[in-house]
Amino acid sequence: MPKHPINVVLGFDFGMKKIGVAVGQTVTSTSSALTILSAQDGVPRWSDIQALIDEWSPDAFIVGLPLDTNGSFQSITYAAQKFGRKIQSRFKRPIYFVDERYTSQ
Repeated sequence: MPKHPINVVLGFDFGMKKIGVAVGQTVTSTSSALTILSAQDGVPRWSDIQALIDEWSPDAFIVGLPLDTNGSFQSITYAAQKFGRKIQSRFKRPIYFVDERYTSQ
Protein backbone atom coordinates (compact mmCIF):
# COMPACT_ATOMS: atom_id res chain seq x y z
CA MET A 1 0.00 0.00 0.00
CA PRO A 2 1.34 3.47 -0.86
CA LYS A 3 2.47 5.69 2.02
CA HIS A 4 0.16 8.50 0.93
CA PRO A 5 -3.06 8.64 -1.11
CA ILE A 6 -2.85 8.37 -4.87
CA ASN A 7 -4.64 11.36 -6.37
CA VAL A 8 -2.90 11.93 -9.71
CA VAL A 9 -1.55 9.24 -12.03
CA LEU A 10 0.23 9.33 -15.35
CA GLY A 11 -0.80 6.50 -17.63
CA PHE A 12 1.33 5.15 -20.45
CA ASP A 13 0.17 3.26 -23.53
CA PHE A 14 3.48 1.67 -24.45
CA GLY A 15 4.69 1.15 -27.99
CA MET A 16 8.07 0.60 -29.57
CA LYS A 17 7.82 3.78 -31.70
CA LYS A 18 5.19 5.83 -29.84
CA ILE A 19 4.05 6.01 -26.23
CA GLY A 20 0.69 7.57 -25.45
CA VAL A 21 0.40 9.48 -22.18
CA ALA A 22 -2.70 10.40 -20.19
CA VAL A 23 -3.28 11.96 -16.80
CA GLY A 24 -5.87 10.62 -14.38
CA GLN A 25 -7.46 12.04 -11.24
CA THR A 26 -8.67 9.54 -8.66
CA VAL A 27 -10.81 12.14 -6.86
CA THR A 28 -12.97 12.77 -9.94
CA SER A 29 -12.36 9.37 -11.58
CA THR A 30 -11.51 11.12 -14.83
CA SER A 31 -8.64 10.97 -17.28
CA SER A 32 -7.48 12.99 -20.26
CA ALA A 33 -5.07 12.28 -23.06
CA LEU A 34 -1.96 14.45 -22.84
CA THR A 35 0.46 13.64 -25.60
CA ILE A 36 2.21 11.03 -27.68
CA LEU A 37 5.93 10.64 -27.11
CA SER A 38 8.33 9.37 -29.73
CA ALA A 39 10.33 6.30 -28.78
CA GLN A 40 13.17 4.41 -30.35
CA ASP A 41 12.93 0.67 -29.77
CA GLY A 42 10.61 1.40 -26.82
CA VAL A 43 12.90 3.98 -25.22
CA PRO A 44 11.51 7.52 -24.92
CA ARG A 45 13.44 10.70 -24.31
CA TRP A 46 13.45 10.57 -20.52
CA SER A 47 13.53 14.36 -20.36
CA ASP A 48 10.06 14.38 -21.98
CA ILE A 49 8.72 12.17 -19.19
CA GLN A 50 10.49 14.30 -16.58
CA ALA A 51 8.76 17.40 -18.00
CA LEU A 52 5.36 15.68 -17.64
CA ILE A 53 6.20 14.68 -14.06
CA ASP A 54 7.26 18.24 -13.27
CA GLU A 55 3.98 19.58 -14.68
CA TRP A 56 1.54 17.04 -13.21
CA SER A 57 3.29 15.80 -10.03
CA PRO A 58 1.85 12.29 -10.27
CA ASP A 59 1.65 10.06 -7.23
CA ALA A 60 1.94 6.88 -9.33
CA PHE A 61 2.24 5.51 -12.85
CA ILE A 62 0.07 3.12 -14.81
CA VAL A 63 1.38 1.14 -17.77
CA GLY A 64 -0.96 -0.81 -20.00
CA LEU A 65 0.00 -4.44 -20.58
CA PRO A 66 -0.65 -5.54 -24.15
CA LEU A 67 -1.67 -9.17 -23.60
CA ASP A 68 -2.85 -11.65 -26.21
CA THR A 69 -6.62 -12.27 -26.20
CA ASN A 70 -6.10 -15.45 -24.18
CA GLY A 71 -4.07 -13.54 -21.57
CA SER A 72 -0.67 -14.81 -22.65
CA PHE A 73 2.38 -12.59 -22.85
CA GLN A 74 3.90 -11.48 -26.14
CA SER A 75 7.26 -9.81 -26.78
CA ILE A 76 5.59 -6.37 -26.53
CA THR A 77 4.22 -7.33 -23.09
CA TYR A 78 7.73 -7.95 -21.78
CA ALA A 79 8.91 -4.67 -23.34
CA ALA A 80 6.05 -2.78 -21.62
CA GLN A 81 7.00 -4.34 -18.27
CA LYS A 82 10.62 -3.33 -18.79
CA PHE A 83 9.51 0.23 -19.60
CA GLY A 84 7.36 0.33 -16.45
CA ARG A 85 10.16 -0.92 -14.22
CA LYS A 86 12.51 1.67 -15.74
CA ILE A 87 10.03 4.50 -15.02
CA GLN A 88 9.61 3.26 -11.46
CA SER A 89 13.35 3.10 -10.80
CA ARG A 90 14.10 6.47 -12.45
CA PHE A 91 11.27 8.49 -10.95
CA LYS A 92 10.67 6.68 -7.63
CA ARG A 93 6.89 6.31 -7.73
CA PRO A 94 4.68 3.23 -7.56
CA ILE A 95 3.91 1.50 -10.87
CA TYR A 96 0.74 -0.39 -11.65
CA PHE A 97 0.34 -2.59 -14.70
CA VAL A 98 -3.15 -2.85 -16.20
CA ASP A 99 -4.46 -5.47 -18.62
CA GLU A 100 -5.41 -3.53 -21.73
CA ARG A 101 -7.14 -6.30 -23.64
CA TYR A 102 -10.30 -5.07 -25.39
CA THR A 103 -9.76 -1.45 -24.34
CA SER A 104 -9.95 -0.30 -27.95
CA GLN A 105 -13.40 -1.76 -28.39
